[in-house]
Amino acid sequence: MHVLKSCLKEIGIHVERNPVKVSICVITYNHEPYIRECLESLVSQKTDFNFEIIIRDDKSTDGTYPILKEFEENYPQLITVLKSDVNLGMNRNFRKVFSSSSGDYIALCEGDDFWLNEKKIQLQYELAKNNSEVNFFIHACHSVNSNSLKIKQNKRRFFGAEKELFFDCNDILSYPGQFAPTSSYFISSSEVKLLPSWFDDAPIGDVFIELYAARKTGGMYSPEILSAYRIESFGSWTDKMKRTAPKGKIAYSERMIIAIRRMQEDFPYNRKGIEKKINALNFFASLSYLRLGDKANFRKKIVPVDNTYISKYHNFLALVKDIPIAPQVVIRMYELVKKIQWYFNKR
Repeated sequence: MHVLKSCLKEIGIHVERNPVKVSICVITYNHEPYIRECLESLVSQKTDFNFEIIIRDDKSTDGTYPILKEFEENYPQLITVLKSDVNLGMNRNFRKVFSSSSGDYIALCEGDDFWLNEKKIQLQYELAKNNSEVNFFIHACHSVNSNSLKIKQNKRRFFGAEKELFFDCNDILSYPGQFAPTSSYFISSSEVKLLPSWFDDAPIGDVFIELYAARKTGGMYSPEILSAYRIESFGSWTDKMKRTAPKGKIAYSERMIIAIRRMQEDFPYNRKGIEKKINALNFFASLSYLRLGDKANFRKKIVPVDNTYISKYHNFLALVKDIPIAPQVVIRMYELVKKIQWYFNKR
């Protein structure tokens, strides 16, 4: 559809543009090795409706921006690259592309991810129209490394199953890891544009986007694998957390708890889920306190306020917290088991 209109315009035939149904929103920062693969997967989408691609680079220091301008020049009817003269930070960048979009729905793809199916947004649009009471849709994905090679992932890496499922905010809050890949998000634009101002300063954005998208009517999961989510790229959240020192991880947990507390008034029916998420963040911080040798704060953070433990491992660590060296031994054993699992998953 878009290629045809571009050709007609070149020969002087004016074609009135139908309203945009889906806005593909892309944020980038130092994604030069990946952005071309990302954009090729977006411009190749085949739909029976109009869509647009809104991109904002967060003042990259590599060659990302020239590639964006190249694609904008090649697809002027399709791509809009927003002004990029200041570094906003990830969450402000999200809000900038969201506010600049005009579609009824927003499909998200960060610059280091890409889509696998040329009918991805067509399929999600049809699903949304057939489930008009739902505002948020996600799907299964492949996890890939920096070379775009598929990684064998734990079945619990993301929420999902082998069939369509409905979920709600409590499912998002209680999930032990990242709930869904951002490359799968398909959201009613009216919901995602209501993100509160404090979102700008939250340490991450995905969980809050998910919660506000699902706040009114929950969401819907599809088992089709339609996108790739990169988890080992330089600068990704996974990479940053691997390279973050214990003090940085503690600061992250504290900032997340502040953001969740600020969010709480908008989710009065999800108190238990919110407390479980805070317990998980305190547990995460407790491990860093232990690595720093701060046993007092380890003992304080390891025990959940409402005695709701996030795992058997969490519960066991709390039970042995007062035994000399026991917590350190348990952590070492746990890390060894995880390394062994990682080794066999890579094979």
